[in-house]
Amino acid sequence: MKPSSASLLVDALKQNEIRLITVLPDSWMFEVYELISKDSYFKVVPVTHEAEGVCICAGAWCARVAGRDHYGKFRSALCY
Repeated sequence: MKPSSASLLVDALKQNEIRLITVLPDSWMFEVYELISKDSYFKVVPVTHEAEGVCICAGAWCARVAGRDHYGKFRSALCY
C-alpha cells in the first residue's frame, strides 16, 4: 500500500471516530499498522488469529467502544 493511501485510511478512521483497531500484522497493511501504532488516538490490539479480531470488535461494539452508537460506523472498524 502506498504511504499516501495509508494516510487517507487513517484520516478516514479518525473522521468516523474509530478508535479501537484490531491488527493481525501482514505485509499488505504494514504502512497502516505503522501509522496507527504511533498515533495515540488509536487503541491498537494485536491479535494472533482473524477470529480473535472479530470477537474483540464485536465485544467492543456491544460495549459501544468501537465507534458511534450505531452499526454504520462499526462496519468501518479494521477487524481483520
